Amino acid sequence: MDASGDREATADLARLAAENARLEAITRGQEAWQRAMADVTGRLLAEDEPRDVLDLVTRYARELSGVELVQLAVPTPDGEHVQLVSAIGAGAQARVGEIYDRRGTLADIVLADGQVLIIDDFATDDRVPEVGRRALRLGPAVILPLGPPGDVRGVLTAGQPPGFPALSQARIEMVATFAAQAGIWLKLAEHRRNTERMALLADRERIAHDLHDHVIQRLFATGMSLQGALPLMMAPAAVDRVRRAVDELDETIREIRAAIFTLQPREEPDAPGLRARIVAVADSMTGALGYAPSLRLDGALDLRVSPTLAGELLVTLHEALSNVARHGRATMVEVTVEAGADLVAVVTDNGVGLGQMGRWKGLSGLSRRAAELGGILHLRPADGSGARLEWRVPLAAPSRA
Repeated sequence: MDASGDREATADLARLAAENARLEAITRGQEAWQRAMADVTGRLLAEDEPRDVLDLVTRYARELSGVELVQLAVPTPDGEHVQLVSAIGAGAQARVGEIYDRRGTLADIVLADGQVLIIDDFATDDRVPEVGRRALRLGPAVILPLGPPGDVRGVLTAGQPPGFPALSQARIEMVATFAAQAGIWLKLAEHRRNTERMALLADRERIAHDLHDHVIQRLFATGMSLQGALPLMMAPAAVDRVRRAVDELDETIREIRAAIFTLQPREEPDAPGLRARIVAVADSMTGALGYAPSLRLDGALDLRVSPTLAGELLVTLHEALSNVARHGRATMVEVTVEAGADLVAVVTDNGVGLGQMGRWKGLSGLSRRAAELGGILHLRPADGSGARLEWRVPLAAPSRA
């Protein structure tokens, strides 16, 4: 074989070795991707803390991309900012927890359209918040959505120090696929947690209603029956024993009512439910009324009432209490809200009544809004004195055009 033939054979071997190395790298990358997805999926199914899962996503994103630094940011509840929740790499961990305005930033672009952004020089890009440019000192970087377009749960930033080569297209595609899939799994895990929480709250509501509507009523009826039998008893010892039994029944009723209270859903500070918002409306009117309204809230208000109906209910309650404060001259007002077949709110006061109070300002508007929701609003004299306003709409009320 001549020299040219040797060179061609050597070149063929080199090409074959390069191709084998490329295929091996692809295989290793696919194995790493599969391992990462299996681990993240397992953690989500095991119901690990979301923050721990996000840390895991960040670590695997760094492993798959081979870059120096990866950080993960998510939108805040107000939607106006993003918060850095996980990071790995030099100088990044110290920034975890920072919140910054998302408007006009790279994170804002990726959250909005779900597309991957490739940045030549992170440190000089004006779309990066200045504090981030100074702290991270990155050169080439890629910004990736956590989740598919239209449902992005967060933003991954993977970057290299200045002077380092940018990520290859194959690496970018691998990490982008991992981030999108991780976002889908996070969404499914969140839905599962919400479903389980709603089922738990519904079960607690059911138990509370059963205790209130059946057990307490039976105990109360039993106590009344025993008290009615006391005049028929001749022996003082028997009378004393029955009275003690009635007292025990009363104490049992009080304990059951305390248990019912503990079964009621508790509101999260950053996402108050309808019960908490009704209480807030009543509290806000205490100063104008001169006393706190009496509240009775019944049914699964936080589970069954849509945001639209909740908003209309709160407007109605505020207007009703305002009219009592301005015109009713009442010393007591009672608010009852119940989610049964319909959503019903009743506001009753012991004031001057409709004759001296005249037509309530805003009543026609409230009536019209109730009618648009398929419901009704009635204002009539209360038993004894004062006024009684009843607002009733179907829980499956149609949306207003």
